[in-house]
Amino acid sequence: MTIRFTLVSFLLLFAVFATAQVIPDEIRVDYTAVKKELQSVLWDLSKKSKVNIAFSPEKIPSDSLINISVKNQTLGLTLKEIFKGSELTYEIVGNQIVIRKDEFIYSEEDITINGYIRDVQSGEELVYANVFFKEIGIGTETNVSGFYSLTVPNGVQRIYVTYLGYKNQILELKLKKDTTINIELEPEALLNEVLIVEENFTQIDKSTSSSNNLPVDQIRSIATLGGEPDVIRLAQMMPGVSSGADGFGGLNVRGGSSDQNLILFDGVPVYNTGHGLGIFSVFNSNMIKSADLIKGGIPARYGGRLSSVLDIRTKDGNMRETAGELSVGALAFKGTLEGPIAKDKSSYLISVRRTILDPWIKNVTEYFNELNEKEGFANYYFYDLNAKLNFKFGDTHKLGVSYYRGKDFYNNEVTTFTSLNGESTEELNQDNWDWGNQIAVAKLSSRLGQKAFSNISVYQSQFEFASFDHQRFEEQDTFFQAGLYKSKITDLGVKWDLDLMPNPSNYVKIGASFVNHTFNPGLISENEGNPNISLSSVLQKDELDELLIEDDLSNQEITVYGEDEIKIGESLKLNLGLNLNYITANTKSYFNWQPRVSFIAEGDDFWWKGGVSKMNQYLHLLTSTGLGLPTDLWIPSTDNIAPEKAWLFSSGIGVDFGKGRIFGLEAFYKLFDDVVAFNEGGLLPVESGTDWDAIVPVGKGNAYGVEVSLDKTLGSNLWYINYTLSVSNRTFSDLNGGRQFPFHYDRRHQLKFIFIRKLNENAEFSLNWTYGTGNPVTLPFELIEFTDENNVRRLLPVYRDKNNSLLPDYHRLDIGFNFYSDYSFGKQKFTIGLYNAYNRRNPLYMQLKRNIDRPERFEFGQYSLLPILPSISYSLSF
Repeated sequence: MTIRFTLVSFLLLFAVFATAQVIPDEIRVDYTAVKKELQSVLWDLSKKSKVNIAFSPEKIPSDSLINISVKNQTLGLTLKEIFKGSELTYEIVGNQIVIRKDEFIYSEEDITINGYIRDVQSGEELVYANVFFKEIGIGTETNVSGFYSLTVPNGVQRIYVTYLGYKNQILELKLKKDTTINIELEPEALLNEVLIVEENFTQIDKSTSSSNNLPVDQIRSIATLGGEPDVIRLAQMMPGVSSGADGFGGLNVRGGSSDQNLILFDGVPVYNTGHGLGIFSVFNSNMIKSADLIKGGIPARYGGRLSSVLDIRTKDGNMRETAGELSVGALAFKGTLEGPIAKDKSSYLISVRRTILDPWIKNVTEYFNELNEKEGFANYYFYDLNAKLNFKFGDTHKLGVSYYRGKDFYNNEVTTFTSLNGESTEELNQDNWDWGNQIAVAKLSSRLGQKAFSNISVYQSQFEFASFDHQRFEEQDTFFQAGLYKSKITDLGVKWDLDLMPNPSNYVKIGASFVNHTFNPGLISENEGNPNISLSSVLQKDELDELLIEDDLSNQEITVYGEDEIKIGESLKLNLGLNLNYITANTKSYFNWQPRVSFIAEGDDFWWKGGVSKMNQYLHLLTSTGLGLPTDLWIPSTDNIAPEKAWLFSSGIGVDFGKGRIFGLEAFYKLFDDVVAFNEGGLLPVESGTDWDAIVPVGKGNAYGVEVSLDKTLGSNLWYINYTLSVSNRTFSDLNGGRQFPFHYDRRHQLKFIFIRKLNENAEFSLNWTYGTGNPVTLPFELIEFTDENNVRRLLPVYRDKNNSLLPDYHRLDIGFNFYSDYSFGKQKFTIGLYNAYNRRNPLYMQLKRNIDRPERFEFGQYSLLPILPSISYSLSF
């Protein structure tokens, strides 16, 4: 028998044509047989595929007649089809296929495998990694805890695991019973190394949602302001996303406003995402593990905002070895340290960031004040602190505790000395602002059997702002005007999320949450007329703080959701969901149902997706400038202000041209209802017992547009180019005479380009260019000059329409070089760059002012913020 087996193998050797790069059973064949013996069919397939198929004739049933017709089908699937009903199967040995008896014939028909996908070096779970069985068309992705579960047929199955920035892994498994398989991937590049991705299995986003993945390596590679990588700035380069000049105004997605984005930090909402009034984000790039921007087809598990979701997940900490990174740039210093408490069982991570310019700001402003015969200085700085502890209890439970605190401080104190009619005068101007976020989270992640996973989180999220303004004038008498404005919003919440994977065709997510929102606004204004305030000394912020009575508004929000991602055949995926939301507001309650539907139909290199989402927003942001300044006020829904609502519609296509070249085209349409606006006239005095909410304008809006993108994501030259045509309007009965007007961030045309060139394994070059038509602004229709009773010429602006003009077009070029080196003590990265390389003076706003040379004339002055700025930074990872 052995001689005959060897002879058959030898006779088939002429058909062998394989290399180490070709998997024999993945070769495609065209074949037809009618009532043909199985042994003859195997000979035919061997000849057609040029793959050696080895078998023992005694084990091949002689009475088995085969009827089959396949076209462009893999050899593996063809063999499985002709072996159906028999006890035969095959395995790959080297470059040949060997036919043998099926040892799995008496096993369970379907096997469930589950486990975690982790980084081989740190033990960190990898979020949204791709796990799939290519031959049978079954796949999934890991959840936010790096867990996956799949049900597949028994037998020898080949599992593929891919994750951007990591080496692909292929494992061949013998599946006889339900099995736990934890898989570890090796990074393509470490921190401070050039990453060149040359191949791609399923890295293309083919979710039902309209989304953009924001890769961590790209966040670190692109040219940045001050050498400080920023996930928000990368998000602003995506199609359909706009902002004000130089990042002011945050993210405005597809015609929405910045407050309509649900920005999640490890699943917890963040209320203010900007440092430096929006120039930098609060997200330290050293902490980020993954980031996804969802703009349409929003799944039911997300709620509470109208326009988009930015879901940012942070690292848990290295469970295998101590590691860290130190970096210093033109603007800030950062340090990160992580490592195991007990190897593979618990870990810690701590990261800090602080600006380093405040001594320079203080000295420079003090010098210029002295030149102008003034005393005083201005100063500004911010800091971030991130800390995490994680504890694993076997492979079933994991407890994570994390904390974030970020603060901004701005202070400007100037005293001017003058002489009037022979008497000296002294004028003091003080401005003191401080604001920041604080987040604390405890999360228990649990694997519940083979097909279920649970996350329970308890959290607090808080945003706090305080503004102290003081003007004091001393001559013979003392006069002063001082004000303190404070605003604080605190969320205490608990949420539960359950993932169910009952079969390969359904991925079910259900969950519930409860949040208690507390609002503490306060406003006090005092002057020299208050007998309780001494005029002999300068009024301090603490004195007003003692007199301030902060209001306390508290409301509750309950949310329940369910969604099912359904796979229909090999080419259609459908996500059906429902989000139910119940809100208490004073004496009134609101119940909102929010259906969600999205789909994707795909072929090998083409896909079509679409979605409809109803969204609801309980919180409202009142802003007088639209710049995302911390003085903006968050208010709750009340008896007079209903939750904001929106319908989101989107549909688009994508084409994969191969070699990483991907084309996308998507259209969107939005309808807004019950949106709020700022009623001009200063800060809103939010006080209980008053009808403050009755004067808030409430209106409607719409937005629509088209996004086009063409990306190259593989190789040494990467580029991403996109164009957006967008229209966004608002209508309020109390504003603009009830007529429709353009939204402040209605940038009609936007063109963005990112280019990254991997020069070699030690260097890369990056270039970003962005263009957008100007933001709408309100300018007077005419100016009427008159002389007042003191014979002083005055100017009266007359306004006809709101947002009736456009600022000049915005465009900016950023370039940067990253240089990497590897030493025994660690890996280094040195960055040099230019922000706004051709020094475009992009307007932040315009203001009416008197002409210096001709005082009788008035003109509009354009105010810009950031000129050309060189940057340099150095980082060391170990």
